[in-house]
Amino acid sequence: MKKLSNYKLRKYRNNLVDILDRTPKDTFDSAKLWYYRENKWLNKVATYYNREPKNMAEIIARLSVRNKWIRNKIDAQKICISRKWNISENDTIVCTPSTNKYKAFKIYDYKENIPTSALKIYSFYHNLLLNDRYVTIDVWQKRALLNEYNVAKFEPNKVEYKQLEDLHISLAEDYNLKGFELQSIIWTQKRNEHYAIQ
Repeated sequence: MKKLSNYKLRKYRNNLVDILDRTPKDTFDSAKLWYYRENKWLNKVATYYNREPKNMAEIIARLSVRNKWIRNKIDAQKICISRKWNISENDTIVCTPSTNKYKAFKIYDYKENIPTSALKIYSFYHNLLLNDRYVTIDVWQKRALLNEYNVAKFEPNKVEYKQLEDLHISLAEDYNLKGFELQSIIWTQKRNEHYAIQ
């Protein structure tokens, strides 16, 4: 399997450092806590719907594909409500592709798990549970790494994705952070800059 060159990894690291260096302190401090806040919410919702946190995290991660976070949280609860009140899967409307909706129902029923081959959502699932051995490399993280907006052609294979996770974890240690904290800070700053939210 193809690997990223040391040159590219250095370039990506420098791009991440540039973003960290221009991140305002309030953004840095707030974004650092994002996964902790969402983990607290996840555990609360899991308890309410009588789910294991692991199961709830998988449902949320499965529904996260191209979905706004606030909508993602609503959709995850819709899966639980539908099962509680015997509403059919077809009658349950979520804001993510139907394939992911049906897989989320299978996850709810303990008939399926997120496969390790689903690199981004597998990492996101682990990060929601505060597992710091994984880092979510989504579209905004790719934009930060490459320092460009159009990243549609940048699809890391399993080996390259692991290299990018390791890059984040290594850089995070330099800042006394966990990999998912670093990812959240960079994700937030990159997105804020794009939408001119500062």
